Amino acid sequence: MTATEDFAIVIGISRYPKLQDLEGPVKDAKRFRDWLIQVAKVPALQVKMVISKDPPDSGDRPIKDEIDDAFTEIFDAARRLRMYSQQARRLYLYFAGHGCAQEFRHVALLMANASLDNLDRSIDAASYHERLARRALFPEQVIFYDCCRNWDRRVTGQGPSWTRDDPTSRAASVTQFILYAAGFTEYANERALKYSTRRGLFTEALMEGLDGRAVKKVQEEWIVSTETLVPYVEMRLEELTKQENVRQQLNIDWAGLPRPLVLAKVAHPPLYRVSVYSSFPDANVVIYDHKLQEFKRKPLSGNHTDFHLPPGLYRICIEPDGPQELVEVGPGKLNSITLKGDKDG
Repeated sequence: MTATEDFAIVIGISRYPKLQDLEGPVKDAKRFRDWLIQVAKVPALQVKMVISKDPPDSGDRPIKDEIDDAFTEIFDAARRLRMYSQQARRLYLYFAGHGCAQEFRHVALLMANASLDNLDRSIDAASYHERLARRALFPEQVIFYDCCRNWDRRVTGQGPSWTRDDPTSRAASVTQFILYAAGFTEYANERALKYSTRRGLFTEALMEGLDGRAVKKVQEEWIVSTETLVPYVEMRLEELTKQENVRQQLNIDWAGLPRPLVLAKVAHPPLYRVSVYSSFPDANVVIYDHKLQEFKRKPLSGNHTDFHLPPGLYRICIEPDGPQELVEVGPGKLNSITLKGDKDG
């Protein structure tokens, strides 16, 4: 199924001729683009990419005008849906590059032509959020920023060039879900990780979650939603930053109508290894799902056995006549359990 009513603008700026270049943004932007098309099923023609070009064609681009042009193309395409009695549903916005902030709810996204004397060659993200809400072409707006938010009182950034509309009646039903790679005054870090080049730690955690690690079963479907994505990215970003000995915390912002958004459906959820230990002789370990239906059964081999389970809540029992325990399986959860009873002394 294709999400024909969804659109996206994906921005990755790695080349900054007058500032320090970055390695990750273009590669991270392409990875997010691939997820949009392959997993979220956004039509490729409805995904606008604005990224740094390779030398010698890179120059001081992309600049703000190119971002605004991409928005204009998306707006026009969304309006054309009405010719077919359709309404645009969701806009995805992703940015990776340099950024800085004046205050807690602010971030200025630096364009490729920025310099130390021209830091306001940047986008004031909050102004774009406000105009997008007013325009209300997209009831659902999902926004990810992989950039620093280190404090710089001099930088405001510029608002969008499109006309500032009066809010429509639809504006009250707009939901904006915004994730920032870093909190106010913090840097967003890129490291080599498992890649040959440095990549954004936030985008790594984000893409793991979107690709299925943040999955949950809802009404017999495995889905990734805003409700499951946030705790996964928080947990995984904390792991990655500790591993790289840097400080960086996820910052979440909701605006408009609060409601959970389904971001992806997952055909095959990830499996987590769970080791069960017990000294009960000749016993079986039985796994029951949240409906108390038998899910898996294995005999103990020596004093333990292993299971590979999708995320969820399970009751693990030693049968016959043994102890049992309720266990949650998933990222960051318990991966081994010891069941003891009278026979263990």
